[in-house]
Amino acid sequence: MNVLRPSHCSVHQNWRSDVPATLTVSVRYGFVQLLHTDASYMDSQLTELQLSPAEAAELAERIRLVASGERANNGDIEAEGVHLVVTQTTDGDPYREGVSLALIAGDWNRDFTFEMTNETAASLARSLVTATGQCWAAAQPVQHQQPAPAPLAPVAWQSRFVSAGDDGWAFCSREHHEWVRATPSEWEGYETRGLYTSEWAEMIEGMRRNALRWTYYAGRVSFMMGVPFEQMEREIDDAMEAEGIKGE
Repeated sequence: MNVLRPSHCSVHQNWRSDVPATLTVSVRYGFVQLLHTDASYMDSQLTELQLSPAEAAELAERIRLVASGERANNGDIEAEGVHLVVTQTTDGDPYREGVSLALIAGDWNRDFTFEMTNETAASLARSLVTATGQCWAAAQPVQHQQPAPAPLAPVAWQSRFVSAGDDGWAFCSREHHEWVRATPSEWEGYETRGLYTSEWAEMIEGMRRNALRWTYYAGRVSFMMGVPFEQMEREIDDAMEAEGIKGE
């Protein structure tokens, strides 16, 4: 069992009491999830939309424009494909103005129109913007929360007066370097730096990047496969051992 805790989630209610429906925004792996739940039938109908960060940001801007009384560019809705159309709408008695979000996907029986107040629309737009910024840091399975590899450490240190230019660098101790960095106000016009062995730095940096890639993709793969992260690690280790690949 995987436990997911999205870093952002919000639920928005339409304004029609006779046709109750909700829109839920949540952050997923690399995309923003928009769930439309229609409870007006005996069996509730659910439609899931997966928006890329760019699509979610663009939709949020159109909703914001219409909620503020402006007109949004919905593109060519007659073109083939899936369309989300944002327009102004009105309600009867009492009279009120709001925003309509309609899905056009070629299935009139399952496409929907979600009507909401301007306040709800503005809240939905803000939620989409927040989700867009967080979707790359989507909720991870609880068992997969590994710290990132430590950054590279310098092998030597140098100091100089800035006015001396590039020829002014001279070797110094690590303690002196840390002292200068800790009290910069006392060292105006003076600076220190760390030095790295290029061959080792390149090799270690490559290893660090590979570890980061594993941390990033392995959690996504284990989630999509429905396999706990630790189990996937064990299976990979067993396969490597069977093929004689050493992990040292």
